Amino acid sequence: PPLFWTSDLATWDMLAGMSRGMRAKDQERNPERLLQLKRICDMLLAAGYFRARIPMLSPFDKVVGGLVWGITASNVNLDVDIIFQENSTIGERVRVSEQIVKALVRMKCPHPLQPQQIQGLDYPPLFKATQWLVSRVIETRAETQLRMRNQAEFSFSKTLQFEEDENCSGPFLQRALSANAPQRKYKKQEGADIRSLIASAEATLLEFGERFYNSATFGGDGEGKAKKKKTPSSSSSDFQKMRSKLAAAQGGDASSSSGGSKKGGESKENKEDEKRQEELRKQMAEVKEGAGVSASGVGALILDNEEQIKAAMQQYEEASQAASALEASAGGGKRGLQQQFKRLESALMRQLEELKASVQEIKGDYDSKKAALSEARGRKRDQDAKHEKLVEVLNKLEEKESNVENKQLLQKLRALVTLNEMLKRQEKAFKENCQKQREELEAKLKALKSGEDDEQTKRMLEIERLYENDLSKYNKLRGLLAKKNINIARVQRSIDAIPTRAELLQYQRRFVELYELVSNKLVETRKYFELYNMLEEKHRYMVNEVDLLNSIGKSVPKLMTSSSGKDQLGKNFQSILSNMDKTQDSVQNRFQGEKTKCDTLNDKHKKMLMKQRKYFQAVKEFQEECYKNEKLSAAVEQYAGDEDEEDEGEPPVEAEE
Repeated sequence: PPLFWTSDLATWDMLAGMSRGMRAKDQERNPERLLQLKRICDMLLAAGYFRARIPMLSPFDKVVGGLVWGITASNVNLDVDIIFQENSTIGERVRVSEQIVKALVRMKCPHPLQPQQIQGLDYPPLFKATQWLVSRVIETRAETQLRMRNQAEFSFSKTLQFEEDENCSGPFLQRALSANAPQRKYKKQEGADIRSLIASAEATLLEFGERFYNSATFGGDGEGKAKKKKTPSSSSSDFQKMRSKLAAAQGGDASSSSGGSKKGGESKENKEDEKRQEELRKQMAEVKEGAGVSASGVGALILDNEEQIKAAMQQYEEASQAASALEASAGGGKRGLQQQFKRLESALMRQLEELKASVQEIKGDYDSKKAALSEARGRKRDQDAKHEKLVEVLNKLEEKESNVENKQLLQKLRALVTLNEMLKRQEKAFKENCQKQREELEAKLKALKSGEDDEQTKRMLEIERLYENDLSKYNKLRGLLAKKNINIARVQRSIDAIPTRAELLQYQRRFVELYELVSNKLVETRKYFELYNMLEEKHRYMVNEVDLLNSIGKSVPKLMTSSSGKDQLGKNFQSILSNMDKTQDSVQNRFQGEKTKCDTLNDKHKKMLMKQRKYFQAVKEFQEECYKNEKLSAAVEQYAGDEDEEDEGEPPVEAEE
């Protein structure tokens, strides 16, 4: 039963909440349930429900709040009003649990819940439902983010566009072209007999590993058919024929509908094409990777080093002529000719090595220059693209200027631009003038500081120098004075820290008052303790008396039925009376002891009061005596002062004589 009664509903709600909180704490002491609750709270925190980490909330508020948050954040149209409040009553909890169950059913949750599971915090099914709601929240966020991004990009693209987006196909085209770059497999030999334009085109395609398909290959009858106009209906059929014949030319199977004669004609044409391409291959040489410098590079090297090559050729001719002359003069001297030939050969080999080294150096320079040229061409392409964009912008602006509606605005804008340019020119001229005046004034100031003009300036400079010296001395003295003031203030604070006689008297008075207050409080507390002890003892006696009366009331009817019971009852009464007499005697003895203590304390108090009266009387007499002493000392001093004045007023005896 409750220890008190109250009609305040708020108080009862508070007590009910406290009892529920105590039961929840007792329930959550199970380590397995604490672990399950922690898993649910961690999952809600990871999803974005940060109220799950508030330690003051109960487990019910954390879990149910997370469920309500997940249902609301899923952005699902539900005809259910879920109003959740923390620290709610039992009725509100039941209502919220039923609404959550309805919402989960309408959301088609694969893990349905019951209201009693939510109220009783059955964590395993709650964990599954919470996990499903969190996944729905994450999916809803992703969909909302994608929708908002598409909307923002659509709104942005209606009015604006990035420069990179204007050529969005550029990187793709570059990657496609670089991945499918043409590779040269053959090279035309010198003296190749290629006369017609078609043969030249076919040879060029063959150099890069491609085949040439003439009009006969695609079913054409010459130039006459090429000149005829084709309708859209016939173009599709021609395209189908071209695809089939192209497949046949590349080795594919012909369609089953074509006749045998047509197959024979096509195979004959294919054989002629193969024969012609074989003849072209005979006039070409195979190109190998890493074969050295290209023909264009060799031509550029020859043009750059034409003079050096000519000089080397001239030296070679002179050496060959000298060798032939020596051979003619020597006649049959084969040994001398061999030695001379070896020397010439070694000299020519050295020159050849030097030329190779110079060619390698020039080749490196040529490669660097070629790379620089490619970079310059790339920059030029960029500049050309920018120039084209600027031309397009200027054309658009000219079109807008040609519009009648914008003429007045453009005239006003031109006037403002002209005014702006004029103000800029004026500002520039003003800055130049100010700079010039500043330089002149700085020169004058420098001349004044140096004292080159006249004696007056020198005298002023000397005065300023003296003033600066005096000012520095003054500042030093001020610093010393400040240090002295700091020391004085420190000493003053230490002096102020020592209390004076008046302050000590005030402290003594306050301590006496505090002591009296504490002593009065102590006396009052002792009285309360004595009163409590007296009432407690009185209550104990009354309880004993009530117990005694109750026992007598219970035993008297039983004992009065027999004579032995009456005798026993008399004996009991005598023992009770004897016990009461003993108790009364002990209480009386204690009372007498307390009374004697009180009498002795009263005697002591009277003695102390007599001493206090004597003390006050002695103090009063001492003060009167002090007052009399002060009066007598003042009279003595006055009398001594009068005698001194009389002595000063009398003439000396020797002077009179």
